[in-house]
Amino acid sequence: MIGASWHDDPADGAGALTAANANSRDMGGNVYQQPGEDLKVNVTAIKFLNRTGAAPVVTSYAGVTGQAVTANKTTVFWLTAAGALASAVSPSTYPNPEDTDHIRLATVVTDATEISSITDDRPKVTLLGKTPVATTYAVAALPSAAIAGQVIFVSDETSGAVLAFSDGANWRRVTDRVIVS
Repeated sequence: MIGASWHDDPADGAGALTAANANSRDMGGNVYQQPGEDLKVNVTAIKFLNRTGAAPVVTSYAGVTGQAVTANKTTVFWLTAAGALASAVSPSTYPNPEDTDHIRLATVVTDATEISSITDDRPKVTLLGKTPVATTYAVAALPSAAIAGQVIFVSDETSGAVLAFSDGANWRRVTDRVIVS
């Protein structure tokens, strides 16, 4: 399994994880539209903790500019355990995490001439110090529960604020496994 403790590589290359550089891009996280290019994206440099081997290893991805995306298609981007950028178009699905270690980055949707949307698909845990912090969502804005094992904090759940996990189809309260409402 690739660890969730990864972040944008700061320009100075120091690699220090801070609140200022963790999950820093507004639209699409590490994947964003290349300025002045209708069907191209840039992917920022990333460092992540790769826990697939006997010992954790910090792995780096250098980033890319001008990565073309196909018109009228949906493309998903991810990093492999080795730190290589990968993508899929038609079908635009991520690898099965039980078969292939990877870090999801973003889903890019295009129309005939431009990028329609970029959705940030990165893991939603930011590690600052030793305590992980789950991303907070309101019930009305819950993300997809399609990937089992995700953990989030639901701020306005009926029974009160609660941690929730994805079972692959629904968000469930960790307290009693009831579907979040």
